[in-house]
Amino acid sequence: MKNTDNLFKAIERFTEIPAAEKEQMKALLSKSYGEKAFKENMKLSSVVFPSEAIAIGDQWSVKNIFTSGNLIEIETTYELKEAAEEYYLITGISKITSLNKDTYIEQNGIEMRSDLIGTMKTMLKINRKTGWIINGETEQHIKGNNYIKDSAAIPGGITIAVESTNKIISLGN
Repeated sequence: MKNTDNLFKAIERFTEIPAAEKEQMKALLSKSYGEKAFKENMKLSSVVFPSEAIAIGDQWSVKNIFTSGNLIEIETTYELKEAAEEYYLITGISKITSLNKDTYIEQNGIEMRSDLIGTMKTMLKINRKTGWIINGETEQHIKGNNYIKDSAAIPGGITIAVESTNKIISLGN
């Protein structure tokens, strides 16, 4: 997972945007969708096995903190649905919540905060011998607001409504 910043080179083609604003846009996008954020998203789409032996139908919970930008907690309840000869089938239902929704964080000279909630559904087929994902699918829905604080650069501040649906498909060998 390298060179993800190459994704943001298209911003250079926006000739009507001043250079300083382009750099600011690239920095914000990198924080949300750059290498670190991409790695954290991949971590969320892979299963965390329970610490004890389980049977079909057993459930366990895992909490993860997503740290790119504002803190987001993702609490997932996993369930072992099937244990075939070659694979395990695991599903997960997640609750997504902003942890510091009242705290502004400076990002590239702009103070921002997020108040987001959401859900995520995960299905993973795991190779029984290697523990690697054979295939998986994660669908995430997030809704809420991002707030940019009142400042000289942004008089009155801004509220940005956010509604996002993401689908991550993982294919193994």
